[in-house]
Amino acid sequence: MRRPRAGVDLDNVLYDWEAHARYLLRSWWDLDLPVSADYDAIQRACGPARWAALFDAGVRQLGLFSDGNIIVDAAQVLPQLQATHDLVVLTRRPRAAIRDTHEWLARHLIRPSEVVIFHDSERVKSDVPCDWYVDDSAAEVEDYVAHGRRAFLMDRPWNQGCPYGVRVHGWHDLMRRVA
Repeated sequence: MRRPRAGVDLDNVLYDWEAHARYLLRSWWDLDLPVSADYDAIQRACGPARWAALFDAGVRQLGLFSDGNIIVDAAQVLPQLQATHDLVVLTRRPRAAIRDTHEWLARHLIRPSEVVIFHDSERVKSDVPCDWYVDDSAAEVEDYVAHGRRAFLMDRPWNQGCPYGVRVHGWHDLMRRVA
């Protein structure tokens, strides 16, 4: 019997990218940012030069995609999910972060059956066949829904206005809905 495929976003769903990026900006560039109220808040607050530096030095030297923490309730629930589903990690990251991404997943004992890293904006996550998807991006969830996919929106401050998908309040809530 085929196991269900769960399409899971990485940043801000499994990997606490927002907190780690704010930590790096505070530590290296003395830029103290609050938790983002919208999806592009960090990018706007940084400005183009600092944003580029974050994705250059941040990837090559500072561990932007390798040293952040796992979302706490994700760590608690993932063993249960992996016991019943094939985990497909779907993420948008630069090519330079491929090795860091795989190493971070292994370090946190996340064993996906597939990892798809989108480097360009041409491809969409909904092209990867899964039984359901979870993401924190309103745009991604809107795309899943537009393509007739079952989608969950991980509740975050930056996606409060999103009317698409089923809003879940953490991993325990998600597991109650997909178990």
